[in-house]
Amino acid sequence: MQHTEVELSGSIALDSDFGELVLRHIKCGENEGVAITPPQNGSRTPVLVRLQSSCLFSESFGCADCDCALQLHESLRIICSEGGVLLYFYEEGRGAGLRAKVDAIRIQQSTGCDTAAAYRQLHLSPDPREYKVAALVLTTMLGAGTPIELLTNNPQREMRLRQHGINVAVRRSLILPVSARVISYLNERARVLGHIIPG
Repeated sequence: MQHTEVELSGSIALDSDFGELVLRHIKCGENEGVAITPPQNGSRTPVLVRLQSSCLFSESFGCADCDCALQLHESLRIICSEGGVLLYFYEEGRGAGLRAKVDAIRIQQSTGCDTAAAYRQLHLSPDPREYKVAALVLTTMLGAGTPIELLTNNPQREMRLRQHGINVAVRRSLILPVSARVISYLNERARVLGHIIPG
């Protein structure tokens, strides 16, 4: 992966509900996504960074049993206000793919098991993401060794970025108001994946 080149397109402007955004397309090997910043990004140090994986059901269909769309919207609001960069990747099902995600949901609905158990039945890791591409993109955009403030509740994300050479100076929790239905999902992520759920 270290020899894969990161391709960043020219930028386009978006007028969003969160404020004006600047978007660039990312291509790295077979992986693609977008990098989003505010127009005036300033010189904030450490650089605020959010990594977001796609969630078709929450973001597009409004499904109410996870907080992915809420995370995306709050992250965009924070970055528009404070500066920074949001990297959005097509990593459906925590990187397992859309078919695996659909199969996992079908197993959950038919057996009543949680997401991690459904992934095990499919012989998949509960979170297959490695963040190599994200690290390459951050290094390309920000420069090697640039300190970042990582906006996440996932300590594994912080650890894996460090393993790929990213200088994570601080981790900031993403605090969201969520429904009782989402709380059980968050508790599962805390139990299985070690996520820190802010109180």
